[in-house]
Parts: sequence; C-alpha cells; structure tokens
Amino acid sequence: MNKKIVDLLRLQVMEEYQSVLTFTHLAAKIELLGFAGYAKWMQHAVEEEFKHVNKVITYLLDRDQDPQIKQSLPHPICEAKLDNIKDIAEWYFKYQKTVSGQYSNLYDQALQEKDFQTVTLARFFVEDQIEEEKLAQDILDIINNAKDPIIADMRIESLL
Repeated sequence: MNKKIVDLLRLQVMEEYQSVLTFTHLAAKIELLGFAGYAKWMQHAVEEEFKHVNKVITYLLDRDQDPQIKQSLPHPICEAKLDNIKDIAEWYFKYQKTVSGQYSNLYDQALQEKDFQTVTLARFFVEDQIEEEKLAQDILDIINNAKDPIIADMRIESLL
C-alpha cells in the first residue's frame, strides 16, 4: 500500500477513537443537562464510532498493515464552550461535517493513487457521513424548533 494512504488510514483510526471519547463526554454532559433521550442517542453514536474504528483497523490488518494505534489526539471538545443543549447540537453538526471532509480527502487520495480497495472503504464512510450529517441536522432542527425541551428530548430519542 502507498505510504500516504496508510498514514491517512492510521490517522483516521485515531480520529475515530477521538470521536468515541468526545461522544462519551457529550453523552455525560447531555445527561447532566437533563436530556436523557438525547444522551441515550449520543451513547448509541459512541457504539457506532467503535464499529467505525474497528472497520478501519480490520481493513489495515487485511492489507498487512500495522494500524500503529497511538495515544489519542487532542480533545477537540475542550476548545468549545458547550453550556446548553443547542450549543452541543450545533457543535456536533459541525464536527460531523469535519469528519465528512476527512473521509472525502481519503477517498480523493485513494482515487489519485488508484488504490481502488481503499476507494471502496472510503466510499462506505462518505455515504455513511451523509446519513450522520442529516441526523445531526435533524437533531439541531428538533432543538431549534421545540417549544418544550421534554418533547424535543423524546423526539431525539425516537431517532434511535
């Protein structure tokens, strides 16, 4: 495999692990804000991120590459001031857009290198990110349009 692609995949492993930590942090913060339904949904997102990281690690191993799992990346949520549920939802939506960009870059690089196996993997994640962004936008819309936070929390939980 091309070193550039392997390095991008290794970085993505670390990004996915970072998402696990970040979303776990968010789930706890959301729970403390009194939104048990949204916290439950965020915990489900943690489980999805574990699946993603394992998919990338398995892919690297299947291609005889060492994933070289290192210490986690700087915690992106530490820089954000997230004092209420709307701030969290807005941050989460922006974060999903960032992740989309990362997978689009992997797809683009794999295509340039004619690494069609990695193109296939990246396509999976690019398509998955369309769903993730849509869901993040739906949650943000529910929060922005809710007159009653309890109803909003129940609607978010129903998205599971």
